[in-house]
Amino acid sequence: MLSKSKLKQFFPAIVLFIFFASLYIYTAAPGVYDGDSGEIAAAVNTTGLAHPTGFPLYMLSGKLFTPLIPIKDIAYRLNIFSSLLTASALVFFYYTLRNLGNSSFASLTSSFILGLGRNTIWSNAGTARVYALALFLIAILFFIFSKWRKEPKTKHLFWYGFIWGLSLGTHALMLGMVIPFIYMLWQARRIIKEKLGILIKIIFLTIIPLTQYIYLFFAYKRNGIVNWGDMSSWDGFIYYITQRQYAAKMFANSWSEAGNFLVKIGGLLTSEFTIIFFGIAVAGLVYLFKKDIKLFFVFLLVSLANIGMMGGYGQPADLLILYRYVFPADFILVLAVALGLDAMAGKKNNRRRIVVTLATVVVLIFQFSNSYAYNNRNDVYIFEDFARNILNGLEPGSILFADEDPVIGPIWYLQSRGERTDVLVLSAGLLNNDWYVEQQIRKHPDVLDDTILTKKWDGNRVSAIIDKNI
Repeated sequence: MLSKSKLKQFFPAIVLFIFFASLYIYTAAPGVYDGDSGEIAAAVNTTGLAHPTGFPLYMLSGKLFTPLIPIKDIAYRLNIFSSLLTASALVFFYYTLRNLGNSSFASLTSSFILGLGRNTIWSNAGTARVYALALFLIAILFFIFSKWRKEPKTKHLFWYGFIWGLSLGTHALMLGMVIPFIYMLWQARRIIKEKLGILIKIIFLTIIPLTQYIYLFFAYKRNGIVNWGDMSSWDGFIYYITQRQYAAKMFANSWSEAGNFLVKIGGLLTSEFTIIFFGIAVAGLVYLFKKDIKLFFVFLLVSLANIGMMGGYGQPADLLILYRYVFPADFILVLAVALGLDAMAGKKNNRRRIVVTLATVVVLIFQFSNSYAYNNRNDVYIFEDFARNILNGLEPGSILFADEDPVIGPIWYLQSRGERTDVLVLSAGLLNNDWYVEQQIRKHPDVLDDTILTKKWDGNRVSAIIDKNI
């Protein structure tokens, strides 16, 4: 039995987890969803190779999780996986705020604000995407960092290095989370210099999780429905994990787009947490700058790295999907909200604390209403139904050219479950890549041959395949 003091300590975290796990599961999509959801679910279902960088940690953990809840299909179970990961991340966020000296009221309130975030947090909490796992690991890293700030022990360096190395198997945005690690190592430089074994252990613990990338070779050899890349050589592996397939999108935004980009970011963050909480966050950042300038700059650099990665990737139209990637900036913004709430409420003025509490609850209700209307997907079947209607409308042995994630992803997923496997589904977009064409030639020599490779563009290759099989 937990003592009263222990129960009081854990009660806010228990409330947080139960509330948000229930909310996210209730509003989760009932099956395969938009974006990468179909492709990711198909890759997990068949232990296949998803698009770069492969997300091996998500593939392996998703494969281990799905048998634990034998209800509905794999896509729905992965949606639940995202729900539980996001709810758990909020618990770590709550304790991070407490470790950094925020009151229980501000920490709990800010955790609710983060959990109700419309475009980033809640949006990814009920779909089969890699972002919930990335969010969960970011929360753990910030928690370890807060523990180290409270009590700088070498074990926190070990744990941070290991979890950060592990997190690199989720998404490239995790690269920015090296900044708190560098700060921790710099602060501990005297101890590390005196005991070289500590540095060796840190390096080992950071590198060893990267062995998860062996999964990519295993998945490639399976040559399944989703097999996104060429792992037949070292050059192919490097090409894949460095995302050179998307090289045209790297630093594609010109400086003239910088203003538009910043407007989009501002609009994203204000709609995520409401303009009121955004304003409180700005006040909280000013307070942090005065209170602890070193911590302020660590958080500022993490946010700039996160937002800078987004600004350097994609074309103007890609700004519409920014909400998927700004988890670190979201964390820091809401951490600043906690600081702002504590500064507004004060420590001795009970009347002011009551006013701040009531006003916060009113804004939280508004935020909940706005986010719920946007993220309740429990009756959204359109993506799976649309994919099934396409497949069922085809004659046996058909060749289907499809493109865009909301179309081809769910089709791949249905085929991974054994539906209409007689239909050859070819990605019109991927036909631009020689490695993809070579894969299809090996798998379907009766449909494609080497002459397709002489055509230089996907449209020409589609025409050539049609001509060959008409």
